[in-house]
Order: sequence, then structure tokens, then C-alpha cells
Amino acid sequence: MENPASDIQIFVEELPSRHELVNQKAASSGKFVFPAAEAGDHSICL
Repeated sequence: MENPASDIQIFVEELPSRHELVNQKAASSGKFVFPAAEAGDHSICL
């Protein structure tokens, strides 16, 4: 069973527009995906 205290916050935005794509809590292990309207640079903070 996963410990909710070990969850992480995931934040993804497109650069340079700074358009927010993801802002959610998730388990500290596993995978995540995000939709990207444009190819290019993205900022990913965990």
C-alpha cells in the first residue's frame, strides 16, 4: 500500500508561453504522461 505522505506534486508547462499542462498530485513511483499541443521545450517540476 502506498503512503499518501510520500506523494509528489507534478507540474508541467509549455515554454516560452508558460501554458500549464499538468498540476496534480501522484504516487512517488510509477509513470506519468502529459498532452502537448506543440513540440518544443517543456518545464517539468516534481
